[in-house]
Amino acid sequence: MPHIIIAILLLLSAARAEYPYKTSVKLDVPLAIGATSVLALGLYRLHTMTPNDTPYNRNDLLPWDRPFAGTWNEPAIFVSNILIAAGALPLIFGLNQDFAVHALLIYEVLALQGGLQLMVRSMNVWPRPFMLGSEGGKERENPSSHGSFYSGHTSAAFAIAVFTGVWFSDSYPGSSYSPWVWGGTLSVATMIGVLRVVGGKHYPSDVAVGALVGSFVGWVVPKLHGKPGYIGWRWSF
Repeated sequence: MPHIIIAILLLLSAARAEYPYKTSVKLDVPLAIGATSVLALGLYRLHTMTPNDTPYNRNDLLPWDRPFAGTWNEPAIFVSNILIAAGALPLIFGLNQDFAVHALLIYEVLALQGGLQLMVRSMNVWPRPFMLGSEGGKERENPSSHGSFYSGHTSAAFAIAVFTGVWFSDSYPGSSYSPWVWGGTLSVATMIGVLRVVGGKHYPSDVAVGALVGSFVGWVVPKLHGKPGYIGWRWSF
């Protein structure tokens, strides 16, 4: 429901405001290539992960993560997967301003946050919560289940939420809809993070770090592209 409300607010505000960001060869060539390279390397590392043979138990976890060891809840996992797809809906609304630039910024945000997350997760910091229990089915056989830190769903959700909020605020400064857009997108992102913990896919620490990293990437990419006179700031050499 929150993402539907957000979509309606964005449609009501979509008066083809001037797009607040611009691209440049000096910024976007290295940024796009770097984001793509990090993503490719992260995917490679994820698909070449091997199970961690070192025994692991709940006492090895951080104190606030231990109560969630052994958790498994398939309905929560299913809902989180639906929400991450639906939560990306607001990204399309900037395409009517400047399709190419908006699409490029979305790619840079998602590729960069995704690559960073995969790089870290492939380090096998600790296993997913359900790996410390008896449930999980076929997922227990997946080597990537030995890496839980940090949450990719949460990172992506907060990257999308913050990017959407920054874009809306910069496109429609002073709009009375801004608090609703920020509140709605961040609520969906938070719900996704909670469901990843309830589902036994991640610990609270995984979700907290994912939220911080995703939020930073979702904020810094549009701000690097800000035009003079807007809230954003421009990268210069």
